[in-house]
Amino acid sequence: MNASVANLLESPIIPAVEIAGVRIGDTRDQVLAKIGKPSFARPGLRKPIYRERLHYAGLSVALEEFKVFMVIAEVGYKGATKEGLRAGASWSELNQIYPNVAFYETKMVWYVPGINGMSFSIVRPPHLHEIPAMIPYVDEEYQMVDPTGAFVYSISVHDLRYD
Repeated sequence: MNASVANLLESPIIPAVEIAGVRIGDTRDQVLAKIGKPSFARPGLRKPIYRERLHYAGLSVALEEFKVFMVIAEVGYKGATKEGLRAGASWSELNQIYPNVAFYETKMVWYVPGINGMSFSIVRPPHLHEIPAMIPYVDEEYQMVDPTGAFVYSISVHDLRYD
């Protein structure tokens, strides 16, 4: 990864617009021109709509029919929202920055009412009685089960509206 791409991975997270200079609506070719070849790409299985996920260190780009519909900052991404939220922040830090965070059941994501185009994946280490130890994290959905170990695994930017 060259220095200019590394700098992009420190770019701000802008809800409903972009992460790392990759904008909602960009084409696959525009993504490759902006941030280069992914470490790996995974095509979707759903047809007739073609979907693909491009994976980079700390960043994923989701495409549908060769256009970006979601950009995901994952743990390791250095940029933050204008309020200061980064992937990897604890549940407590998330609630200090966005005290009204809520779970959007229809889409199975955490979000902030009043901020369209951004959602979060919240995970925590598993408890011994829950699942085999080979799975590193458990998704926190519907309600927070263990706020002490929970953290923001990823921040997604998309065109989803919550109002």
